[in-house]
Amino acid sequence: MRKFTSEKKILCPAPISCSTIFIALKNILTHEHDFRVMTTSKEGVSFTYAKEIKVKKFVESVLNTNFWQECVMIV
Repeated sequence: MRKFTSEKKILCPAPISCSTIFIALKNILTHEHDFRVMTTSKEGVSFTYAKEIKVKKFVESVLNTNFWQECVMIV
């Protein structure tokens, strides 16, 4: 994933607080395009765990426009 996000961290370890969740979601939103490219790239499709249910659900969410619209509304 770091390859597709230019080595930037999406989640940073921090004490749990309400703002931490929103900061993480905002960071995820800034990399929407990177996530879409990663999940549809040749490397993403041939990833060792690509056939697992959790990964398939992740890919489904990343490619779902409604998911990103809801993220924007939350942030």
